[in-house]
Amino acid sequence: MVNRGGDPEAYLKVANEYPTSTAAARALLLAAAEYFDEGKFDQAKTLFEKFRREHGDSPLSGNALLGSAACLEGMGKTAEALTAYKDFAEHHPNDIAAPQARYALGNLYETQNKPELALPLFEQIAMTQPQSSLGSEAGMRAEDIKIKYPKLAPPPTPPPGAAPMISIPTPEVPTRENPDRICCHRLQSNRRPLRIRWPRPQPISNQ
Repeated sequence: MVNRGGDPEAYLKVANEYPTSTAAARALLLAAAEYFDEGKFDQAKTLFEKFRREHGDSPLSGNALLGSAACLEGMGKTAEALTAYKDFAEHHPNDIAAPQARYALGNLYETQNKPELALPLFEQIAMTQPQSSLGSEAGMRAEDIKIKYPKLAPPPTPPPGAAPMISIPTPEVPTRENPDRICCHRLQSNRRPLRIRWPRPQPISNQ
């Protein structure tokens, strides 16, 4: 049995000893994950890319693609990481790891002060993953952005039969320069607007 949280060299040993098994493919991905967690992004990225080359038809290939993008981010190659996350999210929208890619992409957009690009990504995750911790987290991030940037929040929708929003002039406030000036304001309803993780394979057996 190969359990998560071990020595990456042990996983690589399994991959080398059982090269044609399902265990070998997963062990390779687990080794990459361990190197990633240790901050050895170059080594992790090499193994993620090897997994993609050798097991491109695996249902876990999306994890490897996401892992490669995360390594670029960890290496400080933000522009390349952003492109990798975006390509993954656009070309593999139904992959199990796609929500993680969208979340990472939204996070990078927000750090680049592009909330208008981050918001729809967080909202999409919150809407499509309502029961997951990632969905809850994305929902809170979306609310945070709406509070910080009120103009990005949609106007409140009045309930059926509610009176329309109107403008009411305030009493005249004459000034010495302009004694006829009138100040107006619009009544508005109060609007309540509010690193990277990627999926890991399950433990595997050497079968």
